[in-house]
Amino acid sequence: MELPKAVQIGALSYPIKTDRETINQATVDGKTDFWANIRFSETDIVLEPNQTLAHQRMTLLHEVLHGCFHTTMLSKKWEETAVRLLTGPLLDVLRRNPDLLAFLLAEDGTE
Repeated sequence: MELPKAVQIGALSYPIKTDRETINQATVDGKTDFWANIRFSETDIVLEPNQTLAHQRMTLLHEVLHGCFHTTMLSKKWEETAVRLLTGPLLDVLRRNPDLLAFLLAEDGTE
């Protein structure tokens, strides 16, 4: 399955960028290396393409959780800890429970 082109988080759409130029600039701007990074000022998610698909899935979900946290406007004090603790178990629950995922994604009035 291909990487999505963008992810909608709240009212904003975050394009997913994997090109080397954007990654290099994001690394310079952030003064750190990363597997993925959600950039709120740029409204995008930068994802390092040189990782396994399994790792891309984990890092993309990790950044989506950061985006969800961002929409709450809560204190950032525990954000990274919360995101790290939830990413793996959440992805595992979604994978192991396709019926749950289908139920959660269903629109009202559909069966």
